This record gives sequence, C-alpha cells and structure tokens, in this order.
Amino acid sequence: LVKPGPIDTPMTFGRATTLQPASAEDCAEAIWRAAQKGRRVVYFPALLRFVMLAVRLLPAFILRRLDK
Repeated sequence: LVKPGPIDTPMTFGRATTLQPASAEDCAEAIWRAAQKGRRVVYFPALLRFVMLAVRLLPAFILRRLDK
C-alpha cells in the first residue's frame, strides 16, 4: 500500500500545497526500496508517517469537528 504525498506531476503542477512536491522518480525509488525490504505500507515522503500517526491518534469527536 503506497500512501504518497504531493508528487510533482502534470496533474499537480501549479497547485499550492503545504509540502514541497517530490519528484516522481524519487517516489518510484522509495517504493522500489520498500518493496525490496518487504514493507507492506510506504509513506512518501517519510514525513507523512508522522502526520498520519497524529491524525490516527486524534479522538473521533475532534475529527468529526474538523470535517465540517
């Protein structure tokens, strides 16, 4: 399972994001390395792992308020 952040592609060109878009080549290389190591989940860039951990730790009532 690959959970990518912003990747620099024609589809994302010119869009404002909080993270600097990574190159597609770097993303492909990270996915290949993770596959060689047998990892089941790949976050790219690695910073997303910590962001998603924080989101998962938030209580449900807070997430529901953020959705509105």
